Amino acid sequence: MSEKQIWIVSREYAGIAEAGGVKNVTTSLAENLVKKGFKVLVFIPEYACTNKEGLENYTSSDRFSVSIPVNADKYTVSAAEADMHGVKIVFIRHAVFLEKNAVYTYTKKDEAQNPEFTRGLGFKDAHILNILHQKAVLEYALFHRACPCIIHCQDAATALLSVFAHEISRYKKLCKKTGFLTTIHNAGPGYHHHFSSLDEAAYYTKLSSDILKKGLCGERVEPFLLASFYSKLSTVSPWYAEELLDPQYPYSDGLSPLFAQQNVHIQGILNGIEYDKYDPKNTSQSCLSQSFNPLLGKLKGKYKIREALLEKIAKGISIEAGVDSVEQFGSIDITVENPVFFSYHGRIVWQKGLDVLAEAIPLVLTKNAQAYFITIGQGQPELEDKHIALANQFPGRYVYLRGYERALSRECLAASDFLVLPSFFEPCGLEDFIGQIFASLPIAHAVGGLQKIDHGETGFLYEDNTGQGLAEALLSAMHLFNTDRELLNAMIIKASYSVKHNYTWQSIVEEYIAFYQNIVNPQSKLLT
Repeated sequence: MSEKQIWIVSREYAGIAEAGGVKNVTTSLAENLVKKGFKVLVFIPEYACTNKEGLENYTSSDRFSVSIPVNADKYTVSAAEADMHGVKIVFIRHAVFLEKNAVYTYTKKDEAQNPEFTRGLGFKDAHILNILHQKAVLEYALFHRACPCIIHCQDAATALLSVFAHEISRYKKLCKKTGFLTTIHNAGPGYHHHFSSLDEAAYYTKLSSDILKKGLCGERVEPFLLASFYSKLSTVSPWYAEELLDPQYPYSDGLSPLFAQQNVHIQGILNGIEYDKYDPKNTSQSCLSQSFNPLLGKLKGKYKIREALLEKIAKGISIEAGVDSVEQFGSIDITVENPVFFSYHGRIVWQKGLDVLAEAIPLVLTKNAQAYFITIGQGQPELEDKHIALANQFPGRYVYLRGYERALSRECLAASDFLVLPSFFEPCGLEDFIGQIFASLPIAHAVGGLQKIDHGETGFLYEDNTGQGLAEALLSAMHLFNTDRELLNAMIIKASYSVKHNYTWQSIVEEYIAFYQNIVNPQSKLLT
Protein backbone atom coordinates (compact mmCIF):
# COMPACT_ATOMS: atom_id res chain seq x y z
CA MET A 1 0.00 0.00 0.00
CA SER A 2 1.29 3.44 -0.96
CA GLU A 3 1.35 5.69 2.09
CA LYS A 4 0.35 9.35 1.78
CA GLN A 5 -1.12 8.60 -1.63
CA ILE A 6 -4.76 9.41 -2.42
CA TRP A 7 -6.61 8.35 -5.54
CA ILE A 8 -9.68 10.36 -6.48
CA VAL A 9 -12.09 8.84 -8.99
CA SER A 10 -14.40 11.29 -10.75
CA ARG A 11 -16.21 11.77 -14.03
CA GLU A 12 -15.33 15.49 -14.11
CA TYR A 13 -12.51 17.88 -13.29
CA ALA A 14 -12.40 21.68 -13.53
CA GLY A 15 -10.69 22.90 -16.68
CA ILE A 16 -10.66 19.42 -18.21
CA ALA A 17 -14.24 18.10 -18.37
CA GLU A 18 -16.99 20.01 -16.59
CA ALA A 19 -20.64 19.35 -15.83
CA GLY A 20 -21.60 20.30 -12.27
CA GLY A 21 -20.28 20.94 -8.79
CA VAL A 22 -18.38 17.63 -8.71
CA LYS A 23 -15.68 19.21 -10.85
CA ASN A 24 -15.03 21.96 -8.28
CA VAL A 25 -14.79 19.60 -5.33
CA THR A 26 -12.58 17.10 -7.15
CA THR A 27 -10.18 19.79 -8.33
CA SER A 28 -9.93 21.85 -5.16
CA LEU A 29 -9.62 18.79 -2.94
CA ALA A 30 -6.91 17.28 -5.13
CA GLU A 31 -4.87 20.48 -5.38
CA ASN A 32 -5.06 21.18 -1.65
CA LEU A 33 -4.11 17.62 -0.74
CA VAL A 34 -1.00 18.10 -2.89
CA LYS A 35 -0.21 21.26 -0.92
CA LYS A 36 -0.41 19.15 2.25
CA GLY A 37 2.25 16.77 0.95
CA PHE A 38 0.10 14.00 -0.52
CA LYS A 39 0.65 12.37 -3.86
CA VAL A 40 -2.70 12.60 -5.63
CA LEU A 41 -3.88 10.74 -8.72
CA VAL A 42 -7.22 11.66 -10.28
CA PHE A 43 -8.84 9.09 -12.57
CA ILE A 44 -11.17 10.51 -15.20
CA PRO A 45 -12.31 9.26 -18.62
CA GLU A 46 -11.00 11.04 -21.69
CA TYR A 47 -13.95 12.41 -23.65
CA ALA A 48 -14.35 14.14 -27.00
CA CYS A 49 -14.98 17.30 -24.95
CA THR A 50 -11.80 16.92 -22.85
CA ASN A 51 -9.83 20.17 -22.69
CA LYS A 52 -6.08 19.52 -22.67
CA GLU A 53 -4.91 23.14 -22.77
CA GLY A 54 -3.92 23.33 -19.10
CA LEU A 55 -2.20 19.95 -18.99
CA GLU A 56 1.52 19.34 -18.79
CA ASN A 57 3.41 16.22 -19.92
CA TYR A 58 0.39 14.54 -21.51
CA THR A 59 1.58 11.05 -22.49
CA SER A 60 -0.31 8.00 -23.72
CA SER A 61 0.73 4.78 -22.04
CA ASP A 62 1.89 2.12 -24.46
CA ARG A 63 2.08 -0.48 -21.70
CA PHE A 64 -1.28 -0.28 -19.93
CA SER A 65 -3.88 -2.09 -22.01
CA VAL A 66 -6.43 -4.37 -20.43
CA SER A 67 -9.64 -6.13 -21.44
CA ILE A 68 -12.55 -5.51 -19.06
CA PRO A 69 -15.85 -7.44 -19.09
CA VAL A 70 -19.02 -5.34 -19.00
CA ASN A 71 -22.41 -6.90 -19.88
CA ALA A 72 -21.86 -9.53 -22.59
CA ASP A 73 -18.81 -7.81 -24.09
CA LYS A 74 -15.21 -7.04 -23.30
CA TYR A 75 -13.70 -3.59 -23.70
CA THR A 76 -9.98 -2.98 -24.11
CA VAL A 77 -9.02 0.21 -22.30
CA SER A 78 -5.77 2.12 -22.22
CA ALA A 79 -4.58 5.12 -20.26
CA ALA A 80 -2.86 8.45 -20.65
CA GLU A 81 -1.24 10.54 -17.96
CA ALA A 82 -0.66 14.27 -17.48
CA ASP A 83 0.12 16.78 -14.74
CA MET A 84 -1.97 19.75 -13.69
CA HIS A 85 -1.03 21.98 -10.74
CA GLY A 86 0.85 19.16 -9.04
CA VAL A 87 -1.95 16.60 -9.50
CA LYS A 88 -1.39 13.56 -11.72
CA ILE A 89 -4.36 13.11 -14.03
CA VAL A 90 -4.88 9.56 -15.30
CA PHE A 91 -7.18 9.42 -18.31
CA ILE A 92 -9.08 6.20 -18.97
CA ARG A 93 -9.30 5.80 -22.74
CA HIS A 94 -11.79 3.87 -24.85
CA ALA A 95 -13.98 4.75 -27.84
CA VAL A 96 -17.14 4.80 -25.69
CA PHE A 97 -15.65 7.75 -23.77
CA LEU A 98 -13.80 9.39 -26.66
CA GLU A 99 -17.03 9.80 -28.67
CA LYS A 100 -18.83 11.72 -25.90
CA ASN A 101 -19.30 15.47 -26.38
CA ALA A 102 -20.29 16.00 -22.74
CA VAL A 103 -19.78 14.24 -19.42
CA TYR A 104 -23.21 12.77 -18.66
CA THR A 105 -25.76 13.88 -21.26
CA TYR A 106 -26.29 14.26 -24.99
CA THR A 107 -25.62 17.64 -26.57
CA LYS A 108 -27.25 19.66 -29.31
CA LYS A 109 -24.58 18.30 -31.66
CA ASP A 110 -25.42 14.70 -30.71
CA GLU A 111 -29.11 15.31 -31.31
CA ALA A 112 -28.41 16.78 -34.75
CA GLN A 113 -26.31 13.75 -35.69
CA ASN A 114 -28.71 11.14 -34.29
CA PRO A 115 -32.39 11.89 -33.47
CA GLU A 116 -32.37 9.01 -30.95
CA PHE A 117 -30.03 11.11 -28.76
CA THR A 118 -32.12 13.75 -26.99
CA ARG A 119 -30.25 16.87 -25.86
CA GLY A 120 -30.05 17.01 -22.08
CA LEU A 121 -30.88 13.34 -21.47
CA GLY A 122 -28.40 10.81 -20.08
CA PHE A 123 -26.35 8.50 -22.25
CA LYS A 124 -27.99 5.23 -23.28
CA ASP A 125 -24.74 3.41 -22.48
CA ALA A 126 -24.24 5.12 -19.09
CA HIS A 127 -23.88 1.82 -17.20
CA ILE A 128 -21.09 0.74 -19.54
CA LEU A 129 -19.26 4.04 -19.07
CA ASN A 130 -19.53 3.89 -15.28
CA ILE A 131 -18.42 0.29 -14.83
CA LEU A 132 -15.64 0.51 -17.38
CA HIS A 133 -14.27 3.61 -15.66
CA GLN A 134 -14.36 2.05 -12.19
CA LYS A 135 -12.90 -1.33 -13.10
CA ALA A 136 -10.17 0.39 -15.13
CA VAL A 137 -8.99 2.16 -11.96
CA LEU A 138 -8.60 -1.19 -10.21
CA GLU A 139 -6.86 -2.67 -13.24
CA TYR A 140 -4.45 0.27 -13.15
CA ALA A 141 -3.68 -0.64 -9.54
CA LEU A 142 -3.07 -4.25 -10.53
CA PHE A 143 -0.85 -3.23 -13.41
CA HIS A 144 1.31 -1.09 -11.11
CA ARG A 145 1.06 -3.62 -8.25
CA ALA A 146 0.20 -0.86 -5.82
CA CYS A 147 -2.92 0.52 -4.20
CA PRO A 148 -3.08 3.83 -2.28
CA CYS A 149 -4.06 4.24 1.34
CA ILE A 150 -7.34 5.91 0.26
CA ILE A 151 -9.52 5.70 -2.85
CA HIS A 152 -12.05 8.52 -2.80
CA CYS A 153 -15.00 8.07 -5.18
CA GLN A 154 -17.05 11.04 -6.30
CA ASP A 155 -20.83 10.54 -6.63
CA ALA A 156 -23.01 7.69 -7.87
CA ALA A 157 -21.19 7.14 -11.17
CA THR A 158 -18.17 5.88 -9.20
CA ALA A 159 -19.92 4.45 -6.11
CA LEU A 160 -19.54 0.77 -7.09
CA LEU A 161 -15.74 0.86 -7.13
CA SER A 162 -15.43 -0.19 -3.48
CA VAL A 163 -17.82 -3.07 -4.13
CA PHE A 164 -15.71 -4.34 -7.02
CA ALA A 165 -12.54 -3.97 -4.92
CA HIS A 166 -13.95 -6.11 -2.11
CA GLU A 167 -15.97 -8.68 -4.07
CA ILE A 168 -13.99 -9.42 -7.25
CA SER A 169 -11.25 -11.90 -6.45
CA ARG A 170 -8.59 -10.40 -8.74
CA TYR A 171 -8.72 -7.12 -6.79
CA LYS A 172 -9.27 -8.31 -3.20
CA LYS A 173 -5.73 -8.98 -2.06
CA LEU A 174 -4.22 -5.81 -3.49
CA CYS A 175 -6.96 -3.59 -2.06
CA LYS A 176 -7.40 -5.20 1.36
CA LYS A 177 -5.58 -2.41 3.24
CA THR A 178 -7.01 0.45 1.19
CA GLY A 179 -9.69 2.61 2.74
CA PHE A 180 -12.62 3.71 0.58
CA LEU A 181 -14.69 6.87 0.78
CA THR A 182 -17.70 7.60 -1.41
CA THR A 183 -18.97 11.17 -1.47
CA ILE A 184 -22.65 11.74 -2.25
CA HIS A 185 -22.88 14.97 -4.21
CA ASN A 186 -26.55 14.54 -5.06
CA ALA A 187 -28.92 11.75 -4.03
CA GLY A 188 -31.97 13.37 -5.59
CA PRO A 189 -34.18 11.64 -8.17
CA GLY A 190 -32.36 11.28 -11.47
CA TYR A 191 -28.85 11.30 -9.99
CA HIS A 192 -28.53 7.73 -8.69
CA HIS A 193 -27.14 5.86 -11.73
CA HIS A 194 -29.19 2.93 -10.43
CA PHE A 195 -30.02 -0.34 -12.15
CA SER A 196 -33.69 -1.02 -12.78
CA SER A 197 -33.53 -4.62 -11.51
CA LEU A 198 -31.29 -7.29 -10.05
CA ASP A 199 -31.02 -8.90 -13.46
CA GLU A 200 -29.86 -5.67 -15.08
CA ALA A 201 -27.33 -5.06 -12.31
CA ALA A 202 -25.96 -8.62 -12.60
CA TYR A 203 -25.77 -8.33 -16.40
CA TYR A 204 -23.60 -5.21 -16.29
CA THR A 205 -21.56 -5.72 -13.10
CA LYS A 206 -21.02 -9.53 -13.13
CA LEU A 207 -21.66 -9.48 -9.37
CA SER A 208 -23.78 -12.16 -7.70
CA SER A 209 -27.39 -11.61 -6.68
CA ASP A 210 -26.46 -12.11 -3.03
CA ILE A 211 -24.12 -9.12 -3.23
CA LEU A 212 -26.45 -6.96 -5.28
CA LYS A 213 -29.46 -7.60 -3.02
CA LYS A 214 -27.79 -5.47 -0.36
CA GLY A 215 -28.33 -2.49 -2.65
CA LEU A 216 -32.02 -3.06 -3.30
CA CYS A 217 -34.40 -0.11 -3.01
CA GLY A 218 -37.66 -1.59 -4.16
CA GLU A 219 -36.82 -3.24 -7.48
CA ARG A 220 -33.84 -0.97 -8.11
CA VAL A 221 -30.20 -1.67 -7.24
CA GLU A 222 -28.71 1.55 -5.84
CA PRO A 223 -24.93 2.20 -6.04
CA PHE A 224 -24.96 4.54 -3.02
CA LEU A 225 -26.74 1.98 -0.87
CA LEU A 226 -24.49 -0.86 -2.01
CA ALA A 227 -21.41 1.29 -1.39
CA SER A 228 -22.46 1.84 2.24
CA PHE A 229 -21.50 -1.80 2.98
CA TYR A 230 -17.97 -1.44 1.56
CA SER A 231 -17.08 2.23 1.88
CA LYS A 232 -17.45 5.13 4.28
CA LEU A 233 -19.93 7.73 3.05
CA SER A 234 -19.72 11.49 3.12
CA THR A 235 -21.71 14.29 1.62
CA VAL A 236 -21.13 17.93 0.84
CA SER A 237 -22.72 19.70 3.79
CA PRO A 238 -23.78 18.76 7.34
CA TRP A 239 -27.35 19.90 6.59
CA TYR A 240 -27.61 17.52 3.63
CA ALA A 241 -26.20 14.68 5.73
CA GLU A 242 -29.02 15.24 8.23
CA GLU A 243 -31.59 15.32 5.43
CA LEU A 244 -30.32 12.09 3.88
CA LEU A 245 -30.60 10.28 7.22
CA ASP A 246 -34.13 11.51 7.88
CA PRO A 247 -36.56 8.68 6.94
CA GLN A 248 -39.19 11.31 6.07
CA TYR A 249 -36.95 13.19 3.65
CA PRO A 250 -38.84 13.34 0.32
CA TYR A 251 -36.00 14.05 -2.14
CA SER A 252 -33.77 10.95 -2.03
CA ASP A 253 -36.02 8.68 -4.13
CA GLY A 254 -36.34 6.17 -1.29
CA LEU A 255 -32.72 6.06 -0.07
CA SER A 256 -33.18 8.01 3.18
CA PRO A 257 -35.47 5.46 4.90
CA LEU A 258 -33.01 2.69 4.02
CA PHE A 259 -29.99 4.68 5.24
CA ALA A 260 -31.85 5.33 8.51
CA GLN A 261 -33.01 1.70 8.83
CA GLN A 262 -29.44 0.41 8.44
CA ASN A 263 -27.94 3.06 10.74
CA VAL A 264 -25.63 4.25 7.97
CA HIS A 265 -23.31 7.07 8.99
CA ILE A 266 -22.87 9.89 6.49
CA GLN A 267 -20.22 12.48 7.30
CA GLY A 268 -21.19 15.99 6.25
CA ILE A 269 -18.18 18.01 5.11
CA LEU A 270 -19.13 21.37 3.67
CA ASN A 271 -17.62 22.22 0.30
CA GLY A 272 -15.22 25.10 0.25
CA ILE A 273 -14.45 27.45 -2.60
CA GLU A 274 -11.24 28.86 -4.03
CA TYR A 275 -11.92 32.58 -3.65
CA ASP A 276 -8.89 33.51 -5.72
CA LYS A 277 -10.28 31.64 -8.75
CA TYR A 278 -13.26 34.02 -8.78
CA ASP A 279 -11.73 37.15 -7.22
CA PRO A 280 -13.34 40.10 -9.06
CA LYS A 281 -10.22 42.18 -8.46
CA ASN A 282 -8.34 39.85 -10.83
CA THR A 283 -9.98 39.69 -14.27
CA SER A 284 -7.64 36.95 -15.48
CA GLN A 285 -9.11 34.66 -12.81
CA SER A 286 -12.69 35.92 -12.61
CA CYS A 287 -13.24 35.91 -16.42
CA LEU A 288 -14.95 39.30 -15.97
CA SER A 289 -14.31 42.28 -18.21
CA GLN A 290 -13.88 44.75 -15.33
CA SER A 291 -12.38 44.53 -11.86
CA PHE A 292 -14.09 45.58 -8.63
CA ASN A 293 -13.63 44.94 -4.90
CA PRO A 294 -16.68 43.93 -2.84
CA LEU A 295 -14.47 43.50 0.24
CA LEU A 296 -14.08 47.27 0.29
CA GLY A 297 -17.52 48.05 -1.10
CA LYS A 298 -16.01 49.34 -4.36
CA LEU A 299 -18.48 48.27 -7.05
CA LYS A 300 -17.93 50.69 -9.93
CA GLY A 301 -16.51 47.90 -12.12
CA LYS A 302 -19.55 45.72 -11.37
CA TYR A 303 -21.89 48.26 -12.91
CA LYS A 304 -19.60 48.68 -15.91
CA ILE A 305 -19.97 44.92 -16.43
CA ARG A 306 -23.74 45.40 -16.37
CA GLU A 307 -23.56 48.17 -18.96
CA ALA A 308 -21.44 46.00 -21.25
CA LEU A 309 -23.77 43.03 -20.82
CA LEU A 310 -26.81 45.13 -21.65
CA GLU A 311 -25.08 46.30 -24.82
CA LYS A 312 -24.45 42.69 -25.81
CA ILE A 313 -28.07 41.79 -25.12
CA ALA A 314 -29.26 44.75 -27.20
CA LYS A 315 -27.22 43.47 -30.16
CA GLY A 316 -28.32 39.87 -29.56
CA ILE A 317 -26.19 37.12 -28.04
CA SER A 318 -25.49 34.01 -30.08
CA ILE A 319 -22.56 31.72 -29.30
CA GLU A 320 -21.44 28.53 -31.03
CA ALA A 321 -17.93 27.64 -29.87
CA GLY A 322 -16.92 24.03 -29.35
CA VAL A 323 -19.20 22.51 -26.72
CA ASP A 324 -20.42 25.98 -25.67
CA SER A 325 -23.57 27.40 -27.19
CA VAL A 326 -25.89 30.23 -26.14
CA GLU A 327 -29.12 31.40 -27.75
CA GLN A 328 -30.92 34.57 -26.62
CA PHE A 329 -34.64 34.93 -26.01
CA GLY A 330 -36.09 38.27 -24.93
CA SER A 331 -34.52 41.66 -24.32
CA ILE A 332 -33.73 44.25 -21.66
CA ASP A 333 -34.89 47.84 -22.10
CA ILE A 334 -34.21 50.04 -19.05
CA THR A 335 -37.04 52.55 -18.64
CA VAL A 336 -36.78 53.37 -14.91
CA GLU A 337 -34.29 54.85 -12.47
CA ASN A 338 -32.57 52.47 -10.04
CA PRO A 339 -33.36 49.22 -11.85
CA VAL A 340 -32.97 46.04 -9.79
CA PHE A 341 -31.49 43.00 -11.52
CA PHE A 342 -32.15 39.41 -10.51
CA SER A 343 -30.24 36.54 -12.07
CA TYR A 344 -30.32 32.78 -12.15
CA HIS A 345 -27.39 30.78 -13.46
CA GLY A 346 -27.39 26.99 -13.51
CA ARG A 347 -29.12 23.94 -14.83
CA ILE A 348 -32.70 24.44 -16.00
CA VAL A 349 -34.10 21.47 -14.10
CA TRP A 350 -36.88 20.73 -11.63
CA GLN A 351 -34.48 20.31 -8.70
CA LYS A 352 -33.32 23.91 -9.03
CA GLY A 353 -36.87 25.26 -8.77
CA LEU A 354 -37.05 26.68 -12.29
CA ASP A 355 -40.82 26.13 -12.39
CA VAL A 356 -41.12 28.12 -9.14
CA LEU A 357 -39.00 30.86 -10.68
CA ALA A 358 -41.22 30.86 -13.76
CA GLU A 359 -44.27 31.39 -11.52
CA ALA A 360 -42.59 34.12 -9.45
CA ILE A 361 -41.24 36.26 -12.30
CA PRO A 362 -44.64 37.50 -13.60
CA LEU A 363 -45.75 38.32 -10.04
CA VAL A 364 -42.65 40.44 -9.45
CA LEU A 365 -42.59 42.12 -12.86
CA THR A 366 -46.24 43.16 -12.66
CA LYS A 367 -45.90 44.49 -9.09
CA ASN A 368 -42.64 46.42 -9.42
CA ALA A 369 -41.46 48.27 -12.53
CA GLN A 370 -37.88 48.34 -11.20
CA ALA A 371 -37.40 44.59 -11.59
CA TYR A 372 -35.48 42.90 -14.41
CA PHE A 373 -34.49 39.25 -14.75
CA ILE A 374 -31.69 37.40 -16.53
CA THR A 375 -31.62 33.59 -16.63
CA ILE A 376 -28.81 31.58 -18.19
CA GLY A 377 -28.57 27.80 -18.42
CA GLN A 378 -29.88 24.71 -20.15
CA GLY A 379 -31.61 21.50 -19.15
CA GLN A 380 -35.13 20.10 -19.36
CA PRO A 381 -36.77 21.22 -22.62
CA GLU A 382 -40.19 21.76 -21.02
CA LEU A 383 -38.69 24.14 -18.45
CA GLU A 384 -36.62 25.89 -21.11
CA ASP A 385 -39.88 26.44 -23.01
CA LYS A 386 -41.47 28.06 -19.94
CA HIS A 387 -38.67 30.59 -19.77
CA ILE A 388 -38.75 31.23 -23.50
CA ALA A 389 -42.47 31.98 -23.11
CA LEU A 390 -41.71 34.43 -20.27
CA ALA A 391 -39.17 36.22 -22.45
CA ASN A 392 -41.89 36.67 -25.08
CA GLN A 393 -44.46 37.71 -22.48
CA PHE A 394 -42.27 40.40 -20.91
CA PRO A 395 -40.21 42.04 -23.68
CA GLY A 396 -37.68 44.49 -22.29
CA ARG A 397 -37.92 43.01 -18.79
CA TYR A 398 -36.70 39.43 -19.08
CA VAL A 399 -33.92 37.66 -20.96
CA TYR A 400 -33.39 33.93 -21.12
CA LEU A 401 -30.01 32.81 -22.45
CA ARG A 402 -30.29 29.13 -23.27
CA GLY A 403 -26.95 27.35 -23.03
CA TYR A 404 -23.65 27.84 -21.30
CA GLU A 405 -20.46 29.77 -21.83
CA ARG A 406 -18.22 30.30 -18.84
CA ALA A 407 -17.35 33.98 -19.16
CA LEU A 408 -20.89 35.00 -20.12
CA SER A 409 -22.39 33.03 -17.23
CA ARG A 410 -20.13 34.79 -14.76
CA GLU A 411 -20.86 38.12 -16.39
CA CYS A 412 -24.61 37.61 -15.94
CA LEU A 413 -24.10 36.81 -12.28
CA ALA A 414 -21.76 39.73 -11.63
CA ALA A 415 -24.12 42.14 -13.42
CA SER A 416 -27.00 41.37 -11.06
CA ASP A 417 -27.94 42.79 -7.68
CA PHE A 418 -29.42 39.54 -6.42
CA LEU A 419 -28.93 35.86 -7.25
CA VAL A 420 -32.08 33.70 -7.10
CA LEU A 421 -31.74 30.10 -5.83
CA PRO A 422 -35.17 28.45 -5.51
CA SER A 423 -33.93 24.87 -5.25
CA PHE A 424 -36.24 22.18 -3.86
CA PHE A 425 -33.13 20.42 -2.58
CA GLU A 426 -29.49 21.48 -2.67
CA PRO A 427 -26.74 19.30 -1.17
CA CYS A 428 -24.27 22.19 -0.86
CA GLY A 429 -24.54 24.88 -3.48
CA LEU A 430 -21.61 26.85 -4.84
CA GLU A 431 -23.59 29.49 -6.71
CA ASP A 432 -24.41 31.27 -3.45
CA PHE A 433 -20.68 31.49 -2.73
CA ILE A 434 -19.97 32.86 -6.21
CA GLY A 435 -22.82 35.35 -5.91
CA GLN A 436 -21.38 36.62 -2.62
CA ILE A 437 -17.92 36.95 -4.18
CA PHE A 438 -19.43 38.94 -7.08
CA ALA A 439 -21.51 41.21 -4.76
CA SER A 440 -24.77 39.63 -5.92
CA LEU A 441 -26.56 38.70 -2.71
CA PRO A 442 -28.23 35.27 -2.81
CA ILE A 443 -31.95 34.83 -2.17
CA ALA A 444 -32.36 31.12 -1.50
CA HIS A 445 -34.82 28.48 -0.38
CA ALA A 446 -33.73 27.38 3.11
CA VAL A 447 -32.73 23.78 2.32
CA GLY A 448 -29.58 21.67 2.44
CA GLY A 449 -26.30 23.48 2.05
CA LEU A 450 -28.01 26.76 1.16
CA GLN A 451 -28.60 27.11 4.89
CA LYS A 452 -25.01 28.26 5.21
CA ILE A 453 -26.33 31.65 4.10
CA ASP A 454 -26.72 33.86 7.17
CA HIS A 455 -30.18 35.39 6.66
CA GLY A 456 -30.09 39.17 6.72
CA GLU A 457 -26.30 39.16 7.02
CA THR A 458 -24.82 37.47 3.93
CA GLY A 459 -28.00 36.92 1.93
CA PHE A 460 -31.64 35.98 2.35
CA LEU A 461 -33.44 32.70 3.07
CA TYR A 462 -37.14 31.93 2.63
CA GLU A 463 -39.26 28.90 3.58
CA ASP A 464 -42.29 28.79 1.25
CA ASN A 465 -40.92 27.51 -2.05
CA THR A 466 -43.89 28.45 -4.21
CA GLY A 467 -44.20 31.13 -6.86
CA GLN A 468 -45.91 33.39 -4.34
CA GLY A 469 -43.39 32.63 -1.58
CA LEU A 470 -40.43 33.35 -3.84
CA ALA A 471 -42.04 36.51 -5.23
CA GLU A 472 -42.52 37.83 -1.71
CA ALA A 473 -38.85 37.15 -0.92
CA LEU A 474 -37.73 38.97 -4.08
CA LEU A 475 -40.02 41.96 -3.44
CA SER A 476 -38.76 42.13 0.15
CA ALA A 477 -35.17 42.31 -1.11
CA MET A 478 -36.20 45.08 -3.51
CA HIS A 479 -37.75 46.99 -0.61
CA LEU A 480 -34.43 46.86 1.24
CA PHE A 481 -32.66 47.97 -1.95
CA ASN A 482 -34.88 51.07 -2.03
CA THR A 483 -35.04 51.92 1.66
CA ASP A 484 -31.70 50.97 3.23
CA ARG A 485 -28.88 50.90 0.70
CA GLU A 486 -26.35 51.37 3.51
CA LEU A 487 -27.43 48.09 5.11
CA LEU A 488 -27.39 46.37 1.74
CA ASN A 489 -23.84 47.55 1.06
CA ALA A 490 -22.76 46.34 4.50
CA MET A 491 -24.24 42.92 3.66
CA ILE A 492 -22.29 42.83 0.40
CA ILE A 493 -19.02 43.47 2.23
CA LYS A 494 -19.79 40.93 4.95
CA ALA A 495 -20.89 38.27 2.45
CA SER A 496 -17.71 38.57 0.42
CA TYR A 497 -15.53 38.57 3.54
CA SER A 498 -17.33 35.50 4.89
CA VAL A 499 -16.65 33.45 1.77
CA LYS A 500 -13.03 34.51 1.58
CA HIS A 501 -12.20 33.78 5.22
CA ASN A 502 -14.64 31.13 6.44
CA TYR A 503 -15.00 28.69 3.56
CA THR A 504 -11.52 28.15 2.20
CA TRP A 505 -10.40 24.78 0.89
CA GLN A 506 -7.23 25.17 2.95
CA SER A 507 -9.35 24.54 6.05
CA ILE A 508 -11.85 22.13 4.48
CA VAL A 509 -9.05 19.79 3.35
CA GLU A 510 -8.05 19.28 6.99
CA GLU A 511 -11.49 17.79 7.66
CA TYR A 512 -11.00 15.34 4.79
CA ILE A 513 -7.53 14.35 6.00
CA ALA A 514 -8.91 13.68 9.48
CA PHE A 515 -11.69 11.57 7.99
CA TYR A 516 -9.22 9.67 5.79
CA GLN A 517 -7.12 8.96 8.85
CA ASN A 518 -10.14 7.59 10.69
CA ILE A 519 -10.98 5.35 7.73
CA VAL A 520 -7.49 3.85 7.50
CA ASN A 521 -6.76 3.55 11.21
CA PRO A 522 -7.40 6.20 13.86
CA GLN A 523 -4.43 4.92 15.90
CA SER A 524 -1.86 4.96 13.10
CA LYS A 525 0.21 7.81 11.74
CA LEU A 526 -0.20 6.67 8.15
CA LEU A 527 -1.44 10.00 6.82
CA THR A 528 0.47 12.38 9.05
